[in-house]
Amino acid sequence: MTHTLTELESQFVSWHNTLTKLSEEKENLFRILNNNKNQTHLFYGCGSSYNLALSFSYLWNCLHKIPSFALPASEVILFPEIINSLSPTIVVPISRSGETSETILATDKLHSKGLKSLGITCNSSSTLAKISSTAITTSFIEEKSVVETVTFSALYLTGLSYILFLSGKENLFKKIYLLPENGEFFYRENRDLIHKTTEKDYKQVFILGSGPYYSIARDSRLKIIEMALVPTNAFNFSEFRHGPIASVDTDSLIIALLSSSNRTSEIQVINEVKKYGADVLVLDIDAYRLPEAESSLMNVPDIIRSIIYAPPIQLFACLYALKRGLNPDQPPHLERVVNYDYIEPQIGVENGIKNI
Repeated sequence: MTHTLTELESQFVSWHNTLTKLSEEKENLFRILNNNKNQTHLFYGCGSSYNLALSFSYLWNCLHKIPSFALPASEVILFPEIINSLSPTIVVPISRSGETSETILATDKLHSKGLKSLGITCNSSSTLAKISSTAITTSFIEEKSVVETVTFSALYLTGLSYILFLSGKENLFKKIYLLPENGEFFYRENRDLIHKTTEKDYKQVFILGSGPYYSIARDSRLKIIEMALVPTNAFNFSEFRHGPIASVDTDSLIIALLSSSNRTSEIQVINEVKKYGADVLVLDIDAYRLPEAESSLMNVPDIIRSIIYAPPIQLFACLYALKRGLNPDQPPHLERVVNYDYIEPQIGVENGIKNI
């Protein structure tokens, strides 16, 4: 068994450990950060961490009156004029290793403007943890694989906990403790379906997810590209009709992440793509419920439970890679930590906007 498969199969223990650790520390750590609830947040990262930034910004904007934004870390470096428009008052860099060059450089740049930072990383001894004004770390989570699976989920739960705590919505905050048990149940219930889906050869994959599921769809897309090397794209359900649907054929796989709040319109899109011969893998949390009502995600908002869909697609990516004779532990051209030397952008631009 590969490292990746072992790690993603056992990740629900890490979900539980992450939430337990955060629960133990929340009274001290989150209360120190309580003033952040009145701050305009800028979330940023690279790769999966950028997808986390998109998730956190969406969640923040759903739960708080003050807006937030998400950017790739490289955009902060290379197009810094955007920071003047967004006017963040706190920045949140995200990195599994805490050593990603773009994220470190972007954080240094933002610090030079007097902005405070909240680093989120899996490495407490990393550069990011050391330079951040405050850091939340999940160093107890270990991952050997190059591709982020268990660490993606752990960082997601960390950001979700932070955002929910600052919202003051205690009833919602308590719901996150239902995620490990429900996540594992949903994963086990869909394993056979995932295995069966990998039997066919597909020339392209589309992942559809709307609202809080869109960023999960984006990261799932990344996992399939990294491990299985299959062209994959992610779209909102309705946006898929506006162009991308033109390329759907019998060699296409559509992975649909159904929401609770808009499932009727999403099912309409699913039925439409089926007419063009595509195979459709539907993931539906509401179709698999724990028998104990108090443990079920029934009536839990989509913004809390969207991470449930990540592990089954991680499994698909890993199994599909193995089927194609690839090594999911070590995708070509990828390293665990990405480091690049960046050329500083020129001071000022032609349209008169000055860099920060």
